[in-house]
Amino acid sequence: MVHVMSDEAASLMPPIDARHSVAGVRDRLRAAIMSGEMSPGQILSQVDLARSFGVSRTPLREALRMLQEEGLITAELNKRSRVATPNADELELIYSTRLLLSALATAITLPLMTRADLAAMASAMAAMKEAGERNDMAAWRRSDWMFHHIHMRGASASLQRDVASLFERASQYRAIWLRDEPHRQPLILADHECILRGCQARDASAAVRGVTQHLSRIALAILAYIDPAHEAVTLRKAVRMTDASQH
Repeated sequence: MVHVMSDEAASLMPPIDARHSVAGVRDRLRAAIMSGEMSPGQILSQVDLARSFGVSRTPLREALRMLQEEGLITAELNKRSRVATPNADELELIYSTRLLLSALATAITLPLMTRADLAAMASAMAAMKEAGERNDMAAWRRSDWMFHHIHMRGASASLQRDVASLFERASQYRAIWLRDEPHRQPLILADHECILRGCQARDASAAVRGVTQHLSRIALAILAYIDPAHEAVTLRKAVRMTDASQH
């Protein structure tokens, strides 16, 4: 089925500034994918999308290429682009890699954290809780990203970029399969509290354990939807590696 964005959906999105049309189209397409407006496996018509967005096909093609690099879109030679279809093996690899890199970035950052950093983490966590109570998942994700960014921002710029890319790719699975429901569960908030307490105590083992528990919990929840019979061997190995590194 070829996707044609509804006039109502298009009208709800902000207009694209011509000076930033590629980034604007990319962001609008990403938002449509993450929200479920464009479903996995759906064919994307460049003609129809260009018409909906009011842009030429040149920036649209570049935006599609960028989203293909992010893993949100797939395209075969001489065939139309499609919204990527998540699979268990890819999800497990994304979360396993994110878990290992996040643990490393946290261990690097912890000795560098200031009182202001800890206060900012506490503020972000409070904002997450409030956003969850309002059912404002966009605000929840922004606060969630800020919370995790703070306890990892002492790592190198290249490591932070890799973690950010994995965060975006993981968010696709989370949004499509779970609709962010787990983020209102007490256990998920408790994971953030564990990370914060570990950082406040300057306890790298506790902070890394909180990160590991948090990411593995989400990954296993999504895997249960995608493929309940999937054996998460890679993910469990990544968890054991982070545990072993703290002893």
